Amino acid sequence: MRLRFGAKATVSDQVEAGVRFATGTNLDPTSTNQSFQDVFDKKDLFVDLAYLKLSTAGLDQFESVPLTLWGGKFETPWSFTGLVWDSDLTPEGVALSLAPAMGPVTLSTTGGVFPIDELAANGEDPALWLAQAGVSWSVAPEAAEEWLKHLTVKGAMTYYDYMNLDQGIDTTNSNRFGNTVQTASSAGTTLFQFDYNEWDLMGEIHSMLFSSG
Repeated sequence: MRLRFGAKATVSDQVEAGVRFATGTNLDPTSTNQSFQDVFDKKDLFVDLAYLKLSTAGLDQFESVPLTLWGGKFETPWSFTGLVWDSDLTPEGVALSLAPAMGPVTLSTTGGVFPIDELAANGEDPALWLAQAGVSWSVAPEAAEEWLKHLTVKGAMTYYDYMNLDQGIDTTNSNRFGNTVQTASSAGTTLFQFDYNEWDLMGEIHSMLFSSG
């Protein structure tokens, strides 16, 4: 069983707020599946989205350098493939994106900070920092052929930096997801054995062969 319901409020062209609830489990951030089991017990419902989005859309002074700021728990604002992230992931934190368009070419830069857990008394909690630079090119938007008119080439390079993983993760509310860990501490945390800093290079080609309309 899967259930999702939510609401989105567009306060103005520059302000959007949203909230969404979904079934699932607190041990898997990428699934909203709920099994029929455990002798007719009540099923869990979780906060899947709760965010505020600010943008410069419609403001003449920012027309050439449009900015978007997300805060809260929101849909993934950077480009990615299923080899790195699941499309159902809704990260928590703050992200900023700049996407100026120059004719058929749109350049984009995105940065964000996403807390992973809240454990350290000194404030050095595990967190993910990321930075991405990308480009999207609409090859021939005025072409008569459908496949050529909708042909878009995209590319992006992303750097992921996982900070303070030596502070551990709360294994009562988190999953190790197959990562190698060290001996669990008496505080109920598990330490990752390795730090993770990742470069991701992706490319996509999109088109439409025909339309039914």
